[in-house]
Amino acid sequence: MLNNRPDPLLRNQGALDAGEQQQLIRSAVAVCGCGGLGGMVIENLARIGVGRLRIVDPDSFTVSNLNRQLGATLTTLGDNKAEVMARRIRSINESCRIEPVSHDFRKGAVLTEMDVAVDCLDNSGARL
Repeated sequence: MLNNRPDPLLRNQGALDAGEQQQLIRSAVAVCGCGGLGGMVIENLARIGVGRLRIVDPDSFTVSNLNRQLGATLTTLGDNKAEVMARRIRSINESCRIEPVSHDFRKGAVLTEMDVAVDCLDNSGARL
């Protein structure tokens, strides 16, 4: 139990053994892109128990995102995607250390200290 709440990782038993779950809890993953694909990846990583997520996106939600992006709602229009997804993840798994980065992943040392980085960018120009 976490703070008198159900353990969000309890249902992973059977799919993951204790050692595998601990490895995920100790893992640090950067996700570049918090839109359609990135939002799903981020949420699934948090739900499976990745202990540290650094989520990166300089973009903000627009009306065109409402039909397909987890973080896009009428109340988040204009808000930075990384910040919105960080709030969402904190409401799902409060033991996940979530680090939103609201600038381009090529600026600063965004990928340092990460075990793996996941490319969820929406265009090849953003990757260059």
